[in-house]
Amino acid sequence: MKKIRIILLSVVLLAGLIAAGLGLRSYYLFLKQPVAPVFNAVPENAVVFIKSGSIADFIEKTRSSGLIDILENTETHKGFHNLSAWVDSASQQDDYLRKLIEENEFLVSFSPDSLGRPSFLIAVKTGKIRSGTLKHHLTNIAEKSGYVISSVNHRPAGLYRISGDSGETWYFNYRGLFVISPDRTLLEQSMEAIHNPAPATKDPALAKLTGTAGKRVDGVLFFRNDLLFSYLTGLDKNPFLIKNSPFNGWSALDLLIRKEKVQMSGFTWNGDEASVLSRQTPAGPVDFSNFPSSAVAGFTLLMSDPVAYTQQFISGDTLHVTGYDTINAIPIREVFRLNEHLWSWMGSSISYVSRTPSLRNNHSSAMLLISSRNRDSAEMALRPFLQASGEKTEKLMAYGLPQKLWGPWFDLKDPLYCYIGQDVVALSHSRDFINTYAREKETLAGEVQ
Repeated sequence: MKKIRIILLSVVLLAGLIAAGLGLRSYYLFLKQPVAPVFNAVPENAVVFIKSGSIADFIEKTRSSGLIDILENTETHKGFHNLSAWVDSASQQDDYLRKLIEENEFLVSFSPDSLGRPSFLIAVKTGKIRSGTLKHHLTNIAEKSGYVISSVNHRPAGLYRISGDSGETWYFNYRGLFVISPDRTLLEQSMEAIHNPAPATKDPALAKLTGTAGKRVDGVLFFRNDLLFSYLTGLDKNPFLIKNSPFNGWSALDLLIRKEKVQMSGFTWNGDEASVLSRQTPAGPVDFSNFPSSAVAGFTLLMSDPVAYTQQFISGDTLHVTGYDTINAIPIREVFRLNEHLWSWMGSSISYVSRTPSLRNNHSSAMLLISSRNRDSAEMALRPFLQASGEKTEKLMAYGLPQKLWGPWFDLKDPLYCYIGQDVVALSHSRDFINTYAREKETLAGEVQ
């Protein structure tokens, strides 16, 4: 009997030692697990993300400035208003979560969700905290609001589902990052990015920007140039990833948020040694006064040397294009001489603008604005290539000219119509769009005089 007791006691002690050993091993692995940079939570297909030092501070500033309304997703209603309401609730009901929210850097990333609609995820750098501890505090505030938290087996870390009458939200806690999103697929992509030893955020272009942007500002806006342009235009991104493209990298804009305005400044890095914009320096600020009043999206290239930029697309000094014989009223073949027909009037910038947030192949929404140094010179230089219409706008007979001169990102569907203003030459596929723009410019010019 005594031997049996000794054997049972030995088994119990051995089981206890094994359990303790497993617990210590689990705790050791938890401590050994590296804390990932918050940038690693950005999914590979992320179009835009904003980084700041504190969710609470950032939301307070966006709310007071009105920026929160711009960031709201009106299609799914899963945006910053919901986020700010959750932050307010968590801060009021749980001191642990309040400190987590106020004292740790975070980012909010915008990507297409599983249905192709714009959605977002939030990543907070928490450091070494256990998933169970985080779940305990989240459960306390969730239950008070009628929500239930359940776990889902997933690798390399568990997923948690917060569900209620108004929908569901997903989150995980992995490698020192707390990540939450209304879209499970997006969240899984984020986890994969954190787990991946070579995530998209290790892109040399983004690495360059993250190391230099965001000094003493309220936040930093990062965006993938090719994906943003593709999303805005609805076009395949491949045309914008040709050799030396300026659209295959990242841009960063430092944000200074004030009650009456949001100031942005920054730069672009494409990660390559060569680019069509290499050795170019911005020639002054963008002149938004030339943009149509209905423009809601667009981009501008500012060039200190437009000749060097164009020579990357044209070999030689001439192009053979279609012109127009006004005497016989017929199309003819003409020689477009760069020195005579372009450099005699072109300024240092060219803009691509749209009157819709997303073109989706709707070329009637797009317009090119080429800065002009002299209206008379522009009219004389372009006259051989224009078919008069009796209005302020005329038909451009030289098909494909913008793409040939400035690259595929400035390509528009032919035929194009042209308006020559005091300091701008505008091109658009839509006669309505460009006629409206011409009336705006002429009215403004009359008021100035």
